[in-house]
Amino acid sequence: MGNALKYGNTVALCNGQDNFSGYFLSLIWKGIQNPEKADKLWTEVAQPGKNFPSDYVWKIVPAAGSAKKIGDPVANFEEVCITVQDDAGATRYLAINNVDNTYVMASDSSVAANLRTWVISGTTAVGANNQSSGELKDALEYGMFINLLNKSQERTVNAHNEANQTDAFKHVLRTAPVGQAQDITGWWRVDQSVTDKGDTDNNDDGTYNLPPNIRFAVTAIANSAAEQTIQIYVDDKMVAQWRDWSTESKNTQTQVLPSGRGKVQVKVLANGKPSLIDGRHVGMAGKTNFFLVATEDGTDNDYNDCLVVINWPLG
Repeated sequence: MGNALKYGNTVALCNGQDNFSGYFLSLIWKGIQNPEKADKLWTEVAQPGKNFPSDYVWKIVPAAGSAKKIGDPVANFEEVCITVQDDAGATRYLAINNVDNTYVMASDSSVAANLRTWVISGTTAVGANNQSSGELKDALEYGMFINLLNKSQERTVNAHNEANQTDAFKHVLRTAPVGQAQDITGWWRVDQSVTDKGDTDNNDDGTYNLPPNIRFAVTAIANSAAEQTIQIYVDDKMVAQWRDWSTESKNTQTQVLPSGRGKVQVKVLANGKPSLIDGRHVGMAGKTNFFLVATEDGTDNDYNDCLVVINWPLG
């Protein structure tokens, strides 16, 4: 906790399914040939790697009529919108389906404001009865657990599905009526990326799930008097290693590597000793993605001793 959540920040929303084990809110296409022409697209909870990485990157923005602006802190019980960029770079809104309010879609800007407006509330802990058991802080933070209420429909965003659902619809996002007993899948942990695991401190393990069977590029910037050893692992096997050092931000030569099954990890050592790592995913318009790694090899905690940039897709 302790890292303030602000309007315009990117978030990865980890669902309570399987005790917050790694199912995230995601945009999906479900075979639509021209998704940019569809007013509504499906959403689901999915593990990283199933869909494009950019499909897991959402933003919390002020709802229509709100006095809040981008950069302001998000507070408990404010009205917000949740947005994502689709494959064509257009903004989509997390919204209740106007035909069947038991489904939650990614709708274009034509969706009615009341269907895309949510009251956000957050807590520092969720108890065994699926109720808040922590502190209700006025300003929300990464690592907190939130739920989203649509007042016009009196329903919350929920990932619970009936036992008889087919596999294709098993994880499609639903809603639940306010009066229904709270389900754990109505809670979402606010992470900074799908590799964050709720951590907000600078002690990541540098792992990220890329799409499988693609090429990605790796560039490192040495910025320390200590010799920096950069190691890249794919599917837990080291596929590249090189060394460099500089106190003036020296770029190393970019390497292009295959992603295998998609699990990529960056490790950095300074004079042979493992550095602390802080890794973050950044999704840009369309499908341009970066995984950024900053490392700390001393005690000044500036996390600029070696910077590693992974980008995809290529070509």
